Amino acid sequence: MKLLKKLAILTCLISPNALIAQGYDVEGTDYYKAKASTQIWLEDASNLYIEMAKAFACIIADSRTDATPNGVWKTLIDETKCGLGDSRSQALVLGSGINQSSRASNETPQEGSIWFTSADGNKYVVSVVLHESAEDFAPYGRWNFAYYMYSSPGMPDETFTADDSPATGFVLVGKDTDPQNPGGIVIENYERFEDDQLDSVRGKFVFSADLSTAKFIGRDQSFDNFGNPYDKGQAGRTNEDNYYQVSANFVEGELDVSSATDACFARNSSWKTGYQAALYDYTTGQEIPFTGAFNFTATVEETSLRGYFSQWGIWLNDEDLHPDPSSPTLEIFDDSNDSFDLIWTSGELLDSSRASVLSSSDYLNAAAGTSFVCTPSDTNDCLLGSGSSINAPFTYSEAKADSIEVSTNGTELYILSNVDHAEPLNLFHDANRNGEIDSGEKPIRYDFFVDWDRDSEADKYYSYSTEANGEREYDFNLDKEMSLTDSEGNVFTWNLNYHRWNHNYVAINEDGNKYEISPPLYLEKDYSFLNDDVNGSRSRQEDEDGEYWALSFDSPRNNPMGGYFDEVGNCEGSDDDGYICEIDLDNLTYNYSGDPDNTNTVFQFNGQSLHSQYYWGLETNLGYINVLNPKNGTILTDINDADKQYVILNKEMGNYLDRLDEGDEAACNDISFDTLAELGLGLSDIPDEGDYTLPQFSWTDQPAVTSDTCEVVIGKLGEGC
Repeated sequence: MKLLKKLAILTCLISPNALIAQGYDVEGTDYYKAKASTQIWLEDASNLYIEMAKAFACIIADSRTDATPNGVWKTLIDETKCGLGDSRSQALVLGSGINQSSRASNETPQEGSIWFTSADGNKYVVSVVLHESAEDFAPYGRWNFAYYMYSSPGMPDETFTADDSPATGFVLVGKDTDPQNPGGIVIENYERFEDDQLDSVRGKFVFSADLSTAKFIGRDQSFDNFGNPYDKGQAGRTNEDNYYQVSANFVEGELDVSSATDACFARNSSWKTGYQAALYDYTTGQEIPFTGAFNFTATVEETSLRGYFSQWGIWLNDEDLHPDPSSPTLEIFDDSNDSFDLIWTSGELLDSSRASVLSSSDYLNAAAGTSFVCTPSDTNDCLLGSGSSINAPFTYSEAKADSIEVSTNGTELYILSNVDHAEPLNLFHDANRNGEIDSGEKPIRYDFFVDWDRDSEADKYYSYSTEANGEREYDFNLDKEMSLTDSEGNVFTWNLNYHRWNHNYVAINEDGNKYEISPPLYLEKDYSFLNDDVNGSRSRQEDEDGEYWALSFDSPRNNPMGGYFDEVGNCEGSDDDGYICEIDLDNLTYNYSGDPDNTNTVFQFNGQSLHSQYYWGLETNLGYINVLNPKNGTILTDINDADKQYVILNKEMGNYLDRLDEGDEAACNDISFDTLAELGLGLSDIPDEGDYTLPQFSWTDQPAVTSDTCEVVIGKLGEGC
């Protein structure tokens, strides 16, 4: 039985443009291999109703059910690849399974059971039935997949059956019985999660045998970003050239016709945007490794927190949590459940010696124990941690009175403490100049930080604003900094501030090593290739200083909802005039995101992007469209080393179908519909839980396995398979 092919959606995938082979683009190079696996997909609201079908097809293929018609084996599945995690992430996230399969003969269906544990610890009981291979029923085969959640770390004291599980779902891929659609393909998708309220996605697709035409109906019950429930339905139909879609709300189980919006799209015209890219050596085609930012979780006073660690500091979803010098370390866990000690300090060390174009200084953590010299001048205050009346840490009243003692004679010495110090990685004044942090020597920090929402000074580590003209503002400046030089002549800045986002954060892994994030890489390119991978007209002009280019372009066509795209950064525009963005096109900056294990880390172009909550009138939060999307193979030069050249490769590209203008919407006349009856799909066609039997066995029924049991790792058969 052949592997299931990846499911397509309403349009054919758009292939990357062919490139002229260069040294980096020859067989065997990292660039060449990555180019072959580039993912390009259609961004459309209908994807919501077929995502689980694509995910389950991937699980079936990568568990190699075809290779084991009768037997027991173990599997490791890449959840990111199969769409079970963040679709924009390139991190390797593995789920594990125990699989059992049986088939009486080649003329009977192959039945399988899977006991699957996701990377986040959820346990699922799964049943699979394979009726026909993709060879016998092109292009997806004929198969069923059903599951229920058995347990979850979020509900540690509960286990479930198919009858009471809060999370269930199924996918049915089969033949269309309509004689008007010979060889047609039907895909039904149902998934639900029910806690206090129902959260479900369900839909039905009908494709022609050659996938040239399709129709669908779907329903989405969930919650918006503010926790408000919604209940929406969508339906659509295509011919070979165009796509017609209608969106409406559900009210008491029926579609509200008064809320309906419709749109006509061209299937052969799209707006492309790059989501993830990688950088490769121009000569060798080797991928340039970077370590990037990562998400994390933590528990504080029995409350679970979500956060993000990057070169710019940390973000926490709890605004009341602040660094406390008496408790400077917090245990955090990344999405792979690896543990780190997050150390936060009350200042920020910046490296000012590295040449850069877009920033005066780059974030840097110097090695613990580093000694620094501060030379006082009219422009450089060397802050003292001891004196006759003032001692660091500096108090709110001292800072407000601008009475923090500074050196006026000679140089002063400072030391960065190590991770084992009571105040790790803080800067200390070496008052006795012996190169060590002795008892009584003080850290150069404040003993407070600011909370705009408090009205008293009851807490030691909080300070407050005053009222002026009805608005909160600070009546004095709490920003302090001093210039430092290490023994090798490198210049640093100690930035002393009161806000959490101006503090220094370091993550120490379980081996005791500091997690290093790659600094931004500054690249230059004469942006004469304005015919990049985004459709639309464009031109450029130098500004009056000759430093920036004004990039004018046409974004995707009009939004009947109004508000088109949000104005972001230096971009301004309107529905009629497109957008004009002021961007430094000759000096491009790249920042990185990825996983702490430095596996498949990617970077994104740090340019302007446009965000739309509404996809051309159809309310779906589809994210960002980048203004600039350099083509694969674009050559970039390191500003700090002209001998270093790189090429860019887009690992993921999204395509937004071009919506036809009002005068051209007649192109959809043959496929538009005023009623669901005209579409040929009704509310009764939307799948429901009772349409398929969920697994009738439990987690405790899984077969025994040993170290010798065959293991399939992301589709590759192991020893003994």
